[in-house]
This record gives sequence, structure tokens and C-alpha cells, in this order.
Amino acid sequence: MVDNLDRAEKLGVLDSADGWLEIRQIRNQMIHEYIESPQILADALNTAYGYQEKLMAFAQAMLTDAEQRHLIEN
Repeated sequence: MVDNLDRAEKLGVLDSADGWLEIRQIRNQMIHEYIESPQILADALNTAYGYQEKLMAFAQAMLTDAEQRHLIEN
């Protein structure tokens, strides 16, 4: 996966592979760990919400790249 993130960063569709790994870490925490503390869960959800714009920008960059490569139609 790290190789794919590095490639996406080199293609310019991802600002930072390291940043994406941070997003995955919070996702994994919320999905794979049983969070008993409501405060820890709230903090994790708020942190994840903070990544919303970054995720949307990445999705748009991927769509734009795919369109430019004629992999999908507009």
C-alpha cells in the first residue's frame, strides 16, 4: 500500500503519502479497536471529520487524473 501512496504522491493526486497514513491510522483505530470511552470516540470522530476536505480533494484529483488518461468519461 505504501508503494501505491508514494506513486499517487508522485503523480500529484495525493499531497502527502505520510498524511494519508495518518488518516488510515485514525480509521483503523475507529474500525478495529473497541473504544469504550465516549470521549476517545468523540475525539477520533472529530479528528476524522477534520480530514474530510483532504479526502474530497484526493477523490477529485483521482477523478481528474482518470479523465485525463481517458480511463473514464466526463
